[in-house]
Amino acid sequence: SPPPVEPEPAPPEPARVREEPAPEKPTPALPPADLRETWTQFLLAIRDRRPLILSWAEHGTLLELAEGRAVIAFPPAQNLARESLSRPSTRAFLGDILAEVIGSEVEVDCVTREGLVVEAPALPEKEPEPAVDPMADFRNDDLIKAALDIFKGEITAPDIFSTQPPKN
Repeated sequence: SPPPVEPEPAPPEPARVREEPAPEKPTPALPPADLRETWTQFLLAIRDRRPLILSWAEHGTLLELAEGRAVIAFPPAQNLARESLSRPSTRAFLGDILAEVIGSEVEVDCVTREGLVVEAPALPEKEPEPAVDPMADFRNDDLIKAALDIFKGEITAPDIFSTQPPKN
């Protein structure tokens, strides 16, 4: 009897190439002058979004920014500020703000450094909000206008310094 014929082996399947997103380029280390400018822009962004956090952040300084990691350092006397900014939700907020400033994702670490002297940058004054008349919306309300027309009334501000009773 003829020898059994072995089936031909199936051709190997082509190798599957798993496409992975290109890794982000690591953030190059910034020189000190750029760190100061980045820190100033970072503090301005914090002031605009969450001003209470600014009072803690301005006690620190951006010590290092490289390879997707930012180190914010505080002198030992400012440990409360460091602890406050180290809370997970606050660190995430700081990372988001810093990412907007530098244009790439970054993880924020807050550390204490012996002998660190922090010179808070001089932030430009915030533009004052335009004065708003608290009665403007009230005066411009269509129902109020209609009531004033019907009753031939007017809105007057009380004279808080007057000793005379109001006129009827």
